[in-house]
Amino acid sequence: MDKVKLLIPVAAVTLVCSCGDDEPSATGSKFPDYTPKFGTVFDERDGKTYRTTVINGLEWMAENLNYAVDSSFCYNDEPAYCEKYGRLYRWESAMALDTTAVNVRQWTEGKKYQGVCPQGWHLPTKDEWNSLILFALAWMRADDLAFLEEIGYIKWYYLKSKDGWINTSPENDYNGGYSRDYANYRMSEITKNGSDTLGFSLLPSGWRNDYQKYVKEGRCAAFWTSDEREILGGVADNYFAIIANYFCYEYHDFESVGKEARVSVRCVKD
Repeated sequence: MDKVKLLIPVAAVTLVCSCGDDEPSATGSKFPDYTPKFGTVFDERDGKTYRTTVINGLEWMAENLNYAVDSSFCYNDEPAYCEKYGRLYRWESAMALDTTAVNVRQWTEGKKYQGVCPQGWHLPTKDEWNSLILFALAWMRADDLAFLEEIGYIKWYYLKSKDGWINTSPENDYNGGYSRDYANYRMSEITKNGSDTLGFSLLPSGWRNDYQKYVKEGRCAAFWTSDEREILGGVADNYFAIIANYFCYEYHDFESVGKEARVSVRCVKD
């Protein structure tokens, strides 16, 4: 699979959430009595208005950020893609840091940075992304959840947009005793597009990798977090990696990627 260049091997992160007794579990056995709350936010810098949705107590932009700054790009360098998917940002641009941040660790873990987001909003931390994904998992229908857990695939169907996703057969091996034909059939039902039940409207915006190549439009999305990870041993010109949040047609993961990649931004309210 064509991904942003990895700088260190990274295993899938186990999603953990500190949940109270009245909060949804991550097992799918408890469905919250919850109605999404939708709104808008006006960006005074350029006059754009973005849809928003409140999920698990956090107000998220329901669209990718499309605020033009240096080192931000439209997919395939075509303005029409910015209107559809928002812009793709280098990490220091997303964080509103100096270009030297590419090679110098900023010690950002767990901190909130406004970055390129409008006033009163910030670039999400990894924990905030986890909170969103776990809440969406609690909404999964029991039959979908059981199948997806057994074969080890996506649990974010209710975050995906209702259109725009290309139905491509999963490339990884299956487990759980399902035949490939049956698994492909069930995956095509679930993963081609989402239900957008929570109003997050996750779009397959693709990204621009470290080789300056645009990849995975229609199939995947990636978003910056504010969290940073040191690479032991060093990598020339790119000593520190950033944790990016990946959504593809068959999986979700957090991975460390080079700061010079260009990926999408979603903002969350302070």
